[in-house]
Amino acid sequence: MKRKKYKDGDLQKHGFKDLQYVCGNYVRVNLDTTDVVCWQCVQKKVPVDKKLLMPLAKKDPSSGKPRGWRFMKQFVDVDGKVYERGIENPALKDTLPKTDVAGIKAQQKKKGKENKEKKALRNEKKEARLIKEFKKKKKFKEKEKQQKEEDIQNKFFGEE
Repeated sequence: MKRKKYKDGDLQKHGFKDLQYVCGNYVRVNLDTTDVVCWQCVQKKVPVDKKLLMPLAKKDPSSGKPRGWRFMKQFVDVDGKVYERGIENPALKDTLPKTDVAGIKAQQKKKGKENKEKKALRNEKKEARLIKEFKKKKKFKEKEKQQKEEDIQNKFFGEE
């Protein structure tokens, strides 16, 4: 909400006054207020959470597993551990061939490129359709303008 600006005489009239705090900042308050603390001094007095001062935690190093490995029916890690839907199954350890992680990552990369191409194609089609509509509207407006001009010509010069 935008703060109203009052002239010095209007403040008292509308029930406000400006009080000065020790730091020198003025704060607008009601007439019956006797003492005030500005927002900057309050901010200085409030203790700061130490978690906010610490640098952001770094990301965990890559596990070497492809994205979505937890959702696969079966995923065999490099060390032979078998995961079924993200849950380890120790009974099947070292019984199945290792999952081809490089192939999965390549497939994911290929799928991402295909999605980008499809999106670009859709955007091109949409742009072409919008251009076509724009030209159609422009042509219609020109015809309408020409029709008005003809009507004016007929009105003034056609009645003779």
